[in-house]
Amino acid sequence: MALSLQCAEEDRTLTQLKADVFEDLILNGVTPSGLGKGIRGSVNITVPVFSLMGLNDEPAHLEGYGPIDADTARRIAAGAPSFTRLLVHPATGVVLSVGRDRYKVPNDLKRYLRLRDETCRFPGCNRSAAHSDIDHSLDWQFNGLTAEDNLAHLCPSCHALKSETGWSVKHLELGVLEWMSPSGRLVHDRAGHGHPCRGTGTAAAACTGICARSRP
Repeated sequence: MALSLQCAEEDRTLTQLKADVFEDLILNGVTPSGLGKGIRGSVNITVPVFSLMGLNDEPAHLEGYGPIDADTARRIAAGAPSFTRLLVHPATGVVLSVGRDRYKVPNDLKRYLRLRDETCRFPGCNRSAAHSDIDHSLDWQFNGLTAEDNLAHLCPSCHALKSETGWSVKHLELGVLEWMSPSGRLVHDRAGHGHPCRGTGTAAAACTGICARSRP
């Protein structure tokens, strides 16, 4: 990219051009000449709707970090270029299933799964969901659905392990995955911060006996 900017009228050295192109990509997402598709950073914060409205001070959750206070979340949200609604399922507008209509996962469902899972869902793996694949737990070729209760993030290594060894997985209620090892041992893995057993009440109580481990 820097080489393409060299010309008779250009005074900068190749090293200087490389540094300037790198800066443009990081700060602006694209070079002034329009080259490159850009690098865009993103920060995902999940804020309870009533907290966002200022009706209570329930903490928000910063992806990859953990809870943050409501005031900080509201300040960040005030300058956010876009929002993705993650309310109770009937109200979200998020497509949670396309059934057998297509294999490809819709973008809004990808965002939902990334926020739900946060990391690779294989037992013991904490690789970020941002660097993981979205796997059909019941394979597409075996009539698996493209739906939130048949999809989970797996990093490339764990994805290969599931596909090529005797590990199997089943979705339980409340986002819990039940893994069975080749020896028959059962291991339960739950989703990230938004999972009901991180809270209180009936849903949390119902989940207590299912979840075998929690995420940091």
